[in-house]
Amino acid sequence: MGMRSQPWLASEVEARALLEGFGESEDFWRLLYWGILADVRTGFGDVRCPVILAQGTADAIGSGQTPRYLLAVPGATFQYLFGAGHAPQSDSPGSILRLVRQATLRAAALSTATC
Repeated sequence: MGMRSQPWLASEVEARALLEGFGESEDFWRLLYWGILADVRTGFGDVRCPVILAQGTADAIGSGQTPRYLLAVPGATFQYLFGAGHAPQSDSPGSILRLVRQATLRAAALSTATC
């Protein structure tokens, strides 16, 4: 399971934490089932703030989730994070910051327009 698109960049501490947290977990397969396969979306139609859904192009875990959420959240947009894995904050921190800034600016513009 790749949290990073380039796992060799992980520190020894990070690699050990992932092994103990995921690889040796008794509930790993249950987590995978409930987190991905049995995931049920409710209440997302009520979201009224800007939403940018982002996914790494090397993310094999979330590839089935993001499209479902995109359809469920009104006005949501989608952004690929090229070369990033399931934990894009490790692979593409600059891209994550850019998306947060974009969403913040959109939220500010909406609040100014509605006041």
